[in-house]
Amino acid sequence: MPRQKFLYVVGASRCGSTVFEIVLGSHPKIQATGEFHTTPFPEWLPNAVCACGQTFNLCPFWSPIRERYREFTDFDRTRKGQLQFEDYRCLPRTLLHRSLSTQEIHKHARGMADLVRIIAERSGKEIVSESSKNPVRGYLYGLARSPDFDVYYLHLVRDGRGYIHSETVLPDGSRPGEEKSPLPPWALTLRWVASNFLAMLLCSRPRDRYLRIRYEDFVEHPVETLERVGRFVGLDMTPVIEKVREGRPIPVAHLIGGNRVRFNPTVTLDSRFVNHASDSRNDRWSYWALGGWMAFLYGYLPRRRRSGDPSSPG
Repeated sequence: MPRQKFLYVVGASRCGSTVFEIVLGSHPKIQATGEFHTTPFPEWLPNAVCACGQTFNLCPFWSPIRERYREFTDFDRTRKGQLQFEDYRCLPRTLLHRSLSTQEIHKHARGMADLVRIIAERSGKEIVSESSKNPVRGYLYGLARSPDFDVYYLHLVRDGRGYIHSETVLPDGSRPGEEKSPLPPWALTLRWVASNFLAMLLCSRPRDRYLRIRYEDFVEHPVETLERVGRFVGLDMTPVIEKVREGRPIPVAHLIGGNRVRFNPTVTLDSRFVNHASDSRNDRWSYWALGGWMAFLYGYLPRRRRSGDPSSPG
């Protein structure tokens, strides 16, 4: 049996993973799936909608995968495993079960890998990617490694100032004027730190299966970044690089979950996808006081706002 390559995008929420995976999924040998942690529930309920606009029971891509998976897997058992092992709050239980080598957690991990294989079989693609970002879920995929299932972790990092801006300005799936995040900037900073720290802690082994890239580098220097990704997974990224270099619109694949960008028919990669920070001095102080050490680790530095430039990061 040929080895199945699986690329898992891990990191904090709002790190740009939807745009990244749309671009990645335009490669003829990569099947992008989106934020697959919502599967089978609620995304596989009859009224849930794929990025193509069809409900999942009618989507030409996901409907047969759903039925194939149902043939040998109980959806309720899969959901139970998600609730038991994949949530951040479940990390102590997950690590305990792993240390005890209990069959339950390994059975759940193998079920996750089986679904990836079904997706690969249906799509005919060499690599399946997922951008759920949850490091606990990523850790579980690692438990399913075998001679025929290889997991690659791509840690997508975004400037924490842009993350806070996204959380406080326009939550995913919302429209202008709707409710913003109830968390203050200091709490969002701690969430950004915790998510990225867990990503490094749980998903960085073995080292040759872990790659960290910055979202800003991907948007501003896409050719170099995509070449790094290609070397990482052993794939020539020329088909994607040519589209990006020429500024061609990239069709959106059959993605599950992710932000509202996935409902656009196409995406053109440009600097609009880099959001900047709040103008509030208090927000900046709390960010650097609580998350500055991680920002410096990732190469983010304080920058002065240029006069007359409202988009320059704070």
